[in-house]
Amino acid sequence: MDLLTHIRRLLDYEDWATARILDCLGCMEHPPQLALEQLCHTVAARLAWLARIHQGHSDDIDIWVLLPLDKLINLHLETIAALKALASGMEEQQLAESFSYRSYEGTEHSSTIGDMLVHLVNHSSHHRGIILRSIREAGGDAPPCDWIVFTRE
Repeated sequence: MDLLTHIRRLLDYEDWATARILDCLGCMEHPPQLALEQLCHTVAARLAWLARIHQGHSDDIDIWVLLPLDKLINLHLETIAALKALASGMEEQQLAESFSYRSYEGTEHSSTIGDMLVHLVNHSSHHRGIILRSIREAGGDAPPCDWIVFTRE
């Protein structure tokens, strides 16, 4: 499997895992605040990286915004569709293309599109662990969101 095909599959996984968590939170009478904060952050981070690719900065995007669940679902659908469209419209060699951007700290950086896409999935995995733990601690039934579970379905 080539890298671009794998990245497209990782984005499918990102979509699948986020949807499972959104479904779980939607069924809870009182979803844990920490879970909502962390999930909002991961989805807003996608928006920030898309802005960095297209505009070179994400200054106007609050990556710690707290959204109601319905708006979070919409933002998830919007950002995952944009990322999948980006990956679908690419050729393998474009993964190595660099783009320059400014971080929230004001530092100029350059990254490849491939590294950014892998980073986004890895970033979400980190926060998913926090989200799932907070769901369990609140008495919720946290859905399995592991990569291997995704590959079996």
